[in-house]
Amino acid sequence: MKIDDIIIEKLINLKLQLEKRDNQAYVFFETVLKELELIDKKNIAIEKIKNCYAITQYANFNDKEEKLLDEIIEIINTDG
Repeated sequence: MKIDDIIIEKLINLKLQLEKRDNQAYVFFETVLKELELIDKKNIAIEKIKNCYAITQYANFNDKEEKLLDEIIEIINTDG
C-alpha cells in the first residue's frame, strides 16, 4: 500500500469517527480529502494536515481521534 493510500485511509477513518460523534471538525477533513484528489491542491492539503494539530484541542477530539491524527501527521512528516 502506498503512503498516499495509507494517509487517505486514515483520514477517512478520522472523518467518519468525528462525524459519528457529531463533531463538526469532520468537515475540515472532508475538505482536505477532496483537495488531496486534485493535483493542483494536493500540496496545500498536505500542508493543512501538517499544521492542524491544534484542532484536537479546539474541536474536543477524544484520545482515539487525537492518536489517529498524530499518526497521519507523523506519516506525512516521515514521507517528506
